This record gives sequence, C-alpha cells and structure tokens, in this order.
Amino acid sequence: MFWLYLDPGSGSFLLQLLIAGIAALGLGIGTQWARIKRFFNKNKAQAKSADDEDDEDYVDAPVATAAASAAEPTRTHSAHLPVKCPTCGAAVRPNEVKWLDEITIECQYCGVPIKVNPK
Repeated sequence: MFWLYLDPGSGSFLLQLLIAGIAALGLGIGTQWARIKRFFNKNKAQAKSADDEDDEDYVDAPVATAAASAAEPTRTHSAHLPVKCPTCGAAVRPNEVKWLDEITIECQYCGVPIKVNPK
C-alpha cells in the first residue's frame, strides 16, 4: 500500500518545520560568525605572529578617555593595555577603550571588565 496523500495540515506543518530549520541555521551561523572566522584564520594569525618578533601581550599607550560628564575634563591614562580581550579574543584598540576606573577598561565587544597594568 502506498501513502501518496499528504493532507494540508501535515503539509503546512512540514513546510513550517523546513522554514524554521533554515531560519535557526542562519541565526546560529550569524551569531557565531566571528568565532567561525577566528577558527579558520587562527593558522594565518599564528604564522604571522611567529614571524613578528615584536609581538607582545600588552601595548604601552597613553589613552585619552571621554569625560563622564561635560564638566569633567578629558583624562589621559598611561597603562599597559592587553592586545586581546581574555574572554572573547577581540582586539583591544587603545583609542576606542572605555575606562570604568583608573585600572579597569571595558571590552567594546563583550562588555567584560579587563584589569590593566598601570605604568
């Protein structure tokens, strides 16, 4: 016996299941895209860092921070900033960091506080 009949309720359920699966796959890849790129570029980055002799974990940079209020003057911090966020691995750019206090910055990607080494 052949089951060739597919009633409209089952057909629409299967179609919704297919659309939801495609949407979930797209969302999953979209949210993890940076991690996927980092995985495939890891070998290139390792080869490049092996060639660089000046590759360090910290960068010395005076950083002008935005004032908390308009009345407060801009402060300049002099600190050893990490090159990468220890949590998400994103690059820490000295001119784009947000200072939480005198020894703590905030990762602009994941929002995790990072302690810096003062000079």
